[in-house]
This record gives sequence, C-alpha cells and structure tokens, in this order.
Amino acid sequence: MAYEWVKQKPKVIVVCGVIVFALFLNQGLLNAQRSIKHLNANTDFKQLTNLLKETTSPEAVFLLLDISTDDKEYISFGRWAERENFIVPKFVSAESGKLIEWTRRVSIQHEIDTDRSKLNDYSKKEVFDYAVSKAVLIDQELVAEVAPYKVYKLK
Repeated sequence: MAYEWVKQKPKVIVVCGVIVFALFLNQGLLNAQRSIKHLNANTDFKQLTNLLKETTSPEAVFLLLDISTDDKEYISFGRWAERENFIVPKFVSAESGKLIEWTRRVSIQHEIDTDRSKLNDYSKKEVFDYAVSKAVLIDQELVAEVAPYKVYKLK
C-alpha cells in the first residue's frame, strides 16, 4: 500500500533524496571542519608525538599522565606517535582475555594518577617504558620536552 502511494508521487522520492543528500553533505562538512580544527588546536602535542616517533623504538610503550581522557590528543597519541599507549579508555576490547588486561591496566593507571609514588614500583614490573606528563616527575630521567609536555624514561 505504501509502495503504491510512493509510486504515484515521484516528487516525494526526489525530495527525500535531496534531503538525505543534504544531511550527508552537512555531516561530512562538519566532520572535516572539526578535524581541521582539532589538528590545528594543539601543535605542541603534535610536535611531541613527531619527536617521539623519530627518537624512540617502535616497540616502546608510553604511560600518559596528567592528560584528561576528554582531550582528543590522549586518544590520538598512539596513531600520531605510532607507539603503544599503555591505556586508552575509549577503546575497550570485547575479547575476554584482552578485556581482563585492559581492566588491569586501567586500575594501574588510576593508582598512579592518585599516588605518583607508585610509578617507580610499577615501572619495574610493567610494560611501559616512558611516561609523558605535564608535571615534573622527581627521580625520573627526563629525555625530551616540548612545553608543556615532558617525556621520562622509566627503565
């Protein structure tokens, strides 16, 4: 019945097609604008990730401190630096084995965020090699700095 109604009114199909096209075009333009704005927003962090890509081993694992999970930079670190981020809260694996490891890492990150003295203990037994922080970390070897970010070698 609905098919017959649409068949009798071909202008409805054209109007609907134009509306759908306009919505897709609008969303695409908004996404492009947001991406350009994001890429230009924090050139310091982009410069830091480029430096890390050039000066660290591809197998290096980074623990990011003092960076809010709301910051897009935090989520983009692994892609930009081409290095593993110890934990990315946004991306949770659905596989049970990976989910257990992800949960363990989130717990460790939370402990270190709440008590920085635990960084030394965990750096000896965990897989992260470097820490990126906006704060000064006492008793850690500073290996790079692109203000306001500092990179410390932990092992």
